[in-house]
Amino acid sequence: MSEDTPLLRRVRTLTRVVAEHPFLVLALTWGVLIGSWTYASHLQLKSDFLQLLPSKSVAAQRFRSAVERQRGSASTLLVMVESQDDEKTMRFIDLVESEARKLPKALVGSVEHGPGEARTFVERNRWLFAGERDLERTECELGAARARALPGYVELDDPCADFAEPAAAAKADGDATERPQQKHSPLRDFQARADAEIKKHDQFPTGYFRSAEGHSYTLVIRSPSGGFGDSAGERLMRIVQESCARAEQATGVPASAVGFAGDIPSALADVQALKDDITIVSGAAILLVFGSIILFFRSVVSLLHIGFAVLTGCGIAFAVAMAAFGHLNNATGFLGSIIFGNGINYGIIYLARYRERRGSGDDMITALCDASTTCLSGTWLASLAASGAYAALMITSFRGFSEFGLIGGVGMLACWTATFVVVPATVAALERVRGQSATRKPPSVSAPVAQAIGKIAHSAPRAVLFLALALGVAAALPLPRYLRDPWEYDFSKLRSISSDKHGAGRWSSRADQVFKTRGSPQLVLADNLDQVLGLADAVRKADAAVTGGKFVDRVETIYDLLGGAPDVVARKLQLLVKIRSHIDHVRPHLDDEERAIADKWRPPEYLRLLTPADLPAQLRDRFTEKDGRVGTSLFVYLSPDVSQSQGHNLIKISDLLERVHLPNGHTAPNAARATVFAEMIRSMERDAPRATLFALLIVMAVCLLVERRVLPVVAVLGSLFCAVLLTAGGAAWLDVRLNFLNFVALPLTFGIGVEYAINLYERIRAEGGDISAGVRSVGGAVMLCSLTTIFGYGALLFADNQALRSFGRYAIAGELACITTAIFVMPAALALARKRENHAK
Repeated sequence: MSEDTPLLRRVRTLTRVVAEHPFLVLALTWGVLIGSWTYASHLQLKSDFLQLLPSKSVAAQRFRSAVERQRGSASTLLVMVESQDDEKTMRFIDLVESEARKLPKALVGSVEHGPGEARTFVERNRWLFAGERDLERTECELGAARARALPGYVELDDPCADFAEPAAAAKADGDATERPQQKHSPLRDFQARADAEIKKHDQFPTGYFRSAEGHSYTLVIRSPSGGFGDSAGERLMRIVQESCARAEQATGVPASAVGFAGDIPSALADVQALKDDITIVSGAAILLVFGSIILFFRSVVSLLHIGFAVLTGCGIAFAVAMAAFGHLNNATGFLGSIIFGNGINYGIIYLARYRERRGSGDDMITALCDASTTCLSGTWLASLAASGAYAALMITSFRGFSEFGLIGGVGMLACWTATFVVVPATVAALERVRGQSATRKPPSVSAPVAQAIGKIAHSAPRAVLFLALALGVAAALPLPRYLRDPWEYDFSKLRSISSDKHGAGRWSSRADQVFKTRGSPQLVLADNLDQVLGLADAVRKADAAVTGGKFVDRVETIYDLLGGAPDVVARKLQLLVKIRSHIDHVRPHLDDEERAIADKWRPPEYLRLLTPADLPAQLRDRFTEKDGRVGTSLFVYLSPDVSQSQGHNLIKISDLLERVHLPNGHTAPNAARATVFAEMIRSMERDAPRATLFALLIVMAVCLLVERRVLPVVAVLGSLFCAVLLTAGGAAWLDVRLNFLNFVALPLTFGIGVEYAINLYERIRAEGGDISAGVRSVGGAVMLCSLTTIFGYGALLFADNQALRSFGRYAIAGELACITTAIFVMPAALALARKRENHAK
């Protein structure tokens, strides 16, 4: 039996006081429960990935700085319509566009159904968009043609031989092979080359953003929202959806033909999937846990005792979250089901012992006091170890981990405390209401299983340990390769499944086909217009240095809309003056076809050096900051071959942009989502090993400080190490990679790994060292604890979010390993040690 200590005497006294005044205790508990949950109900779910990064993250600060400066092109919302009826589709787009243009600038920066004013601007200044090299060649060839028209001119050699062959340029027109016999004409060649260049600025000749096959139309809405699922993006999305619903009724376009793509819908789809998962997962976990408890105790009333305690503990945990953070993030949003599934274990152990003692003939007070003292050491140490494992996450700078650690750590301690106060109060109150004092039979649902396990561990310890050793060796084989790089770098495996198949993910892929891009461009900001060309050149050099020039497709600046840099345009204007003079002189000698070309492409006198003020609003607004600065934005378009779902690519993109510096040496601000996700990867790689080691050290320290004896410490930690080995080895064999959600399963495994072993060891010690009796006494309750936890994690397997699913798989693997080593391996090791000790005597 347990040694009677001052602590145990105080616990018995507290239990008697609670049992004698149950209604007062329950009234106070009810106040705490209502107050904590009322306060916690103000928690907001902030699924913005920026909320996961360290508060002092330089990448996050640069991203926020760029978003705050940019007027309206930080993120996109694309409204897409797929229909065979062009007239209805264009009317639909026009209706939604007209309503979107009325929205405040805080939500919408620009709205475009097609090139619009940009086409008119480009057409009016089309000569400036011809390449400088093409203008030089055209001027040379027209000059030579003009000279040939002079009497007595003798051409000794080709004055334009330095330029490319005409046939090569003609191919840009797409039909050069159809007319190889056509004689060389400087004007025709110039038209072919100029048209090809202008097409780069005008891919949509219908005036609408329409796909090549003509069935998909797109409305582009640019917003100052960060595009990570923030409230502004959510509000804009809701308004646009309502506008689309009205347009559907007005035009007859079916809702099934309308979809949403871009940064904002994609982020919000993941957010909504996460919210739905939290609701579904938490509800399913609670139902499964409650159902298993009812089956085990064969009593619905058991839910009152255990449920009241764990709900109080969870309420306190989330009230602390409200006080500390005021929100939940992607990592902590589903923590309720985890705290519930783990925190309920203390009540199960306590109530099982109480029922056992009542079944043995003890009165209510005696049975409650025995349950309190017998379960105290095991559950307290388990609670402290689990809380410490959670707390280890708080040393990380990655807020997705640190906030998770505080809430979970408080939750474990709160659930343990509530168990030893609330359970005896509910038991005593119910006994008073019923007026019953008769003994109750202990639950027998799992007694045969626990008894069989105890017999196996006692009678065949060598066989159990040999099997455990074999499994351990098998688990260790792939670990060296796995531990070198255990991280999940494929972000497509962490997103919503439904979004990729039917929602924003699917429509975004369709939009990439329409615009011939892959995702939104990366935004980089200069301090002023004079820095833009230098930064654009820095981006290209950084790409060459980091990726060998494979990632950046093009860098778009405001100068690309003005015909080029001022010095380039100045040289073009000089060439165009000469071309105009040549055309005027040779025009009388041209045939009708060439004369038409000459009339179309004769450079007008109004051509001049353009400035940002000359741009139409549709083009200028995209390059305008909130403070009125124009032209400081650079848009870095990545190659269509570069996947932005691959973590390694994200890191390279981030490294590339980190090399782009302002004249003062500081990295240029950017609103590149790649840098945010790359920072997440770096934070996990930096903080995860440190948190894992710290969690292990905390658990070991708790065992040493509380037990202070060699045998229990070796038994408990041996069970823990074996469970961790099996968990990590299983993940290695199945190639389950770590990510920003499932990583916390490792520290949780440390806490759980000692919880079951501690409770089992303490009960064996309480039974005078009788292993079979100890396993028979608490084995069923411990297995129920494991089952409820598995149910809590198992519900995650049905989540739409793939990151949650991966967490469920990893956590269940850890749970199975922990219960197996605690219920089989540790008793077998103790039995073998006992046999050797007896043999030695």
